[in-house]
Amino acid sequence: MPSYESYSKNYLFILGGHLADMMIISLLWFLFSIPIVTMGSSTAALYYATIKHFSDASEKPLQDFLRSFKQNLKQGVFLTLIYLVYGGLLAFDIYVARNGFHGITLPAIYEQIAYVLTLPIIFTLPYVFAYLSRFNNTLKETLKHCFFFCATHILHTLIILLLVIASGVAMVLFPPCALVVPAACAYLCSRYIEKDFRQAQDIRNSHRIDPDEEPSAETPYIEESTSERINE
Repeated sequence: MPSYESYSKNYLFILGGHLADMMIISLLWFLFSIPIVTMGSSTAALYYATIKHFSDASEKPLQDFLRSFKQNLKQGVFLTLIYLVYGGLLAFDIYVARNGFHGITLPAIYEQIAYVLTLPIIFTLPYVFAYLSRFNNTLKETLKHCFFFCATHILHTLIILLLVIASGVAMVLFPPCALVVPAACAYLCSRYIEKDFRQAQDIRNSHRIDPDEEPSAETPYIEESTSERINE
């Protein structure tokens, strides 16, 4: 009679385990994103729990998600509010420039300016919540580093944005796939994000001849005060 160990090594058994954990993580992401302002913290937890599952073979998706959510709640809420307020103002500017508001019309140039001002969102959002889940830093430094990542990895930034957009469209067109799409999207994005994070660490370390030497100001990727969370 086949033992549990033989079953546990079966490909279908392993695949089923991955799908079950991805469903748990995805459902937790939806649940904890309901208040809207916690969406950033929830996304950071989604990324963290997904990475822990696939890189460290963690079998505790609930604990991993809750741990990261609690750890990143404050900064995640602040970041979410920044993006919501900033994006809302830009959307309002575009609407008024196109349609007017209570008899007030703006020159067409205001719409073009608003599109240009979306660049800070486009050039930070693909990395910001993954960075938040992986490293400790101030909001200012987090945004600065994420802008640097996006600006120096344009192709990866575009791929991540396309993956997120495609995931959103898939969930709208076929809602049942939302059971696994958030975690699947986080995993696919991590293939590029983690590579860039590792490269950043390697570049920073290559500027330091002595391992105990303080990092140079010319290596702005990840500060020495930053500590990785993924191995905690």
